[in-house]
Amino acid sequence: MSTPERRSVMPSLTDVYGQATGDLRRQALTMRAHTERARDLYRARLGDWMQLRSRLDHHGPDAADVSSSLRTTEEEAAREVADLQRLLQRLDVAARQVDLLAAYLTTESATDEIPDLDPTDSSAAAVSLRIIQAQEQERLRLAEEIHDGPAQVLTNAIF
Repeated sequence: MSTPERRSVMPSLTDVYGQATGDLRRQALTMRAHTERARDLYRARLGDWMQLRSRLDHHGPDAADVSSSLRTTEEEAAREVADLQRLLQRLDVAARQVDLLAAYLTTESATDEIPDLDPTDSSAAAVSLRIIQAQEQERLRLAEEIHDGPAQVLTNAIF
């Protein structure tokens, strides 16, 4: 197969970039949908727990048998609500990061700065993204330094 035929079969870089940004946008929408579903489940379970808590408060300390089984159920529900809340926070962070990446890829200018994360976000994914950003900034700084330093000297020596 000759080179022109191979080029017609292979997608262009802009096609691949378009597919990547489209996939990332779809993933951002999917993450938001999953986060909203998780938020709805959390609200429902929180409402159930609040009703159990209200019933427990209503019975008071005099109904020991009812109150003991109800208290156990309420404690289990409280643990579940706390677990759901932690999971929901993680989903929120993941959804924000996918949105951030989608926004970054869909910016028009290639010279735009890399978007910043929330400085208070200390999740592992946020720290990883900050490390990647720092590495990229250092790579760009070194490329400029090499271009302005040794590359200039070599070019001048050749001329």
